[in-house]
Amino acid sequence: MTAREKFNRTRHRIGYVSLVGSLVAITAVTIIMANNAMNALPFFALGMLIAFIGFAYGMCFGYRCPHCDYSCHAMCVFSGKQMFRVNPHFQFCPFCGTDIDMEVSVTDEAGTASSV
Repeated sequence: MTAREKFNRTRHRIGYVSLVGSLVAITAVTIIMANNAMNALPFFALGMLIAFIGFAYGMCFGYRCPHCDYSCHAMCVFSGKQMFRVNPHFQFCPFCGTDIDMEVSVTDEAGTASSV
């Protein structure tokens, strides 16, 4: 697995979590507006919390260089028109200079390193 594939996978996960949270919040607002039922307000808060936590996790911990462990979120999140993938012009980590298309060793749950 390359670092680019890892960043794209992280971007997909964060996007889906934020999407689910936003859909829960929108559904709760629709129920509140249609029925004037304030008992759906906790669902709105829950949806917004899910969306916020997903986005905040991605900004803080999701986009780390597998070589130097510095955060590359600025290059991954602000990638122009690509919604669910990293900008193809992002070639190297700005901190260590490693090519992000190079294969990375992946550590499994047992703690043994293997090259995928």
